[in-house]
Amino acid sequence: QLEQLRTLSLFDVMYNNITGTLPTQLANLQQLRLQHNRITGTVAEQFFLTTNIGGGGNRKLQLQGNLLTAITLPSSVSFTNNSSMSLFLGNNLLEGNIPTRLGELKYLTVLRLENNRLLNGTIPAELGSLTLLEDLWLQGGQLSGSIPTELGKLETLISLRLFGGSLNGSIPSELFGLSRLERLELQHNNLSGVLPGSLSEKAESLKVLRLWDNPNLVGTVPVGFTLLSNLKNAHFEFTGLKGSIDICRNTTNTTTSSNTTIISTKWIADCLGPDNAVDCACCSECCNRTMCCTVIKRERSCSAIDAIQRYSFEEEEERE
Repeated sequence: QLEQLRTLSLFDVMYNNITGTLPTQLANLQQLRLQHNRITGTVAEQFFLTTNIGGGGNRKLQLQGNLLTAITLPSSVSFTNNSSMSLFLGNNLLEGNIPTRLGELKYLTVLRLENNRLLNGTIPAELGSLTLLEDLWLQGGQLSGSIPTELGKLETLISLRLFGGSLNGSIPSELFGLSRLERLELQHNNLSGVLPGSLSEKAESLKVLRLWDNPNLVGTVPVGFTLLSNLKNAHFEFTGLKGSIDICRNTTNTTTSSNTTIISTKWIADCLGPDNAVDCACCSECCNRTMCCTVIKRERSCSAIDAIQRYSFEEEEERE
């Protein structure tokens, strides 16, 4: 009987093809690793009670890659400073709207609901109340509506992944004021409008910015983006952005065994061919509407052997 194992803190049976529902007797464990099995049903409210989360450290509830369909939250949730939890529920069968009451789980440091194909509706503004949150992954569902400006209150956020849905509206400028944000991935949506013209110094931590396949993004890439010294991976291809992107001062060169010089910083834009929308002399790849090419020797053209087809938005899906 699992409930009799009073000192048990970690239960690891991942990748074992386990079936059945999630036993509530496991709700008080510090680390529960049940990812990539065939567990069905609901994540019960016992797993979210503060009495089962305290004790210091970051509790991990790793349930990604199962067949779970719903989350049941307790009627009230208290919060203590010594309790925190990472919640991994990606690649399940969660359906319907994201519960707005997830915003009450102020102990959450990680909230991953990625690739739940039946998850729909809008992103709850209440998630902006999760002041300890470091990772928010909601990509790969059927989410629509705008990105809540309230997400700009998540001052501890490091990674925000909202790609592969039907999000629309403009990109909130507040996101570029998050001092710890390193990854902002909004590609493959219906976002529109212009990029923020001025960036806060707080955006200096940004390393990855992916906006590709948002054809209604318009205007130019503001010079502020090119001044971010840590931004080494930026995707602006397949958008309506135009103009010049001057990143030459931020790039370095590497030479292959065939003496081909390749720009190591990965900046990609619609700079391929005679009708290119963007002038980007130092982009690592240039695209048009059908393909992208690796740029060599700081030229905006490439031979056929260098042509690559654009990857799908699931290319870098992370599984633990």
